[in-house]
Amino acid sequence: TSSLYAADPNAAGTFLWLSNVSPTIFGQDATRFDYYLYSPSASAADAVDQYAKTMAVGTEDDIVTAFLNATMAGTLSNEQAADAAWKCLELGELMASNVASCQAHGHHTVERRADMAELDLSKRSRWNWLQSGSHVASNFAMNALAGVLGNAI
Repeated sequence: TSSLYAADPNAAGTFLWLSNVSPTIFGQDATRFDYYLYSPSASAADAVDQYAKTMAVGTEDDIVTAFLNATMAGTLSNEQAADAAWKCLELGELMASNVASCQAHGHHTVERRADMAELDLSKRSRWNWLQSGSHVASNFAMNALAGVLGNAI
């Protein structure tokens, strides 16, 4: 587990390394999804642990769900986890094209509403996770997350 996340010795944050689970995820370099949280988060560490376990024994859909939850620091809602179309759109066309359930239902090619900014997992990747609200479903959720993380945003 220590190779998946570690407390920052110089600050209150946590490093999370999804790339230590697998070098690629759905055809993409997994180092793009390593990130840093500016405050400790047990739910984020738990999500990364669950992602690692799921990669070892889970179905492809379970892996999609665990991966998205890990990139969201453990904040994936039950509604999001159950929504196949949402998950495929959240992955983006490039990654979703490597997921059988997204291809089977055409979810990887669904257009986003014109009023939605193109959301990209890269906004959650590397060290940018808390610099963007794109990974949170609403302002309320963003404020709740900020409270949990100690207003470190």
